[in-house]
Amino acid sequence: MAKLLYNNSFDDLVAFGEFHYGQSPSMKQSIQRYQLLGAPAIFLIALFLMTAVSQVLLLPFTLNVLIAFAYAALFAFTAPRRFRAATRKNIQKMHGEGSNRRFLATKELEIVTDGLIERTPYSHTKMAWGAIEKIESNGDYIFLYVGAASAYIIPAKRLDAMDVRRFMTALQASYQPDQVLQTALPITVPRPAIVPVATTDAPAETVAVASHSRPWYVGQ
Repeated sequence: MAKLLYNNSFDDLVAFGEFHYGQSPSMKQSIQRYQLLGAPAIFLIALFLMTAVSQVLLLPFTLNVLIAFAYAALFAFTAPRRFRAATRKNIQKMHGEGSNRRFLATKELEIVTDGLIERTPYSHTKMAWGAIEKIESNGDYIFLYVGAASAYIIPAKRLDAMDVRRFMTALQASYQPDQVLQTALPITVPRPAIVPVATTDAPAETVAVASHSRPWYVGQ
């Protein structure tokens, strides 16, 4: 099946963060609240300051209102850009606190029948197609989401276009959103074992404890 070899950088992380926040409904709502609450505040502050200045310059009140409105509109218009800049700074700061060896290492993604294999010098991971929640792209990157805010970040802009096209064609042909690993181990839940506890002045009482072994007895 198809394989893809690539490296990631911190710029890729930032690009993913900006893309994800731009697509996230909750982040869009946050920006809208920032605009709706911030713009009136800027308007009132600007109007107060212009009123104080107008007492010296003898400016008409209508002009003060127009200037304050212009400041508020500028704030609302530039709010998304400032929000993205703050997001970029926070991502760089957060990921700069560690070495991030696994993320920055050379990666090989291989498409197999029942899922996707990731190989790095530090890990060898296989996941079923069902673990990939969605596939997004912004032209420069392809994001294979494996969580609400986590994804494999494929830097398509730095890779050979034919390799990327071949990989994505194989992925689309193999992808099955509900598939689980064929070799997945069954998940077992330990059954509680009944443990008699002897007391000096009462019959033995029983309590339940989680155990993988056979029941054991106290005071017998």
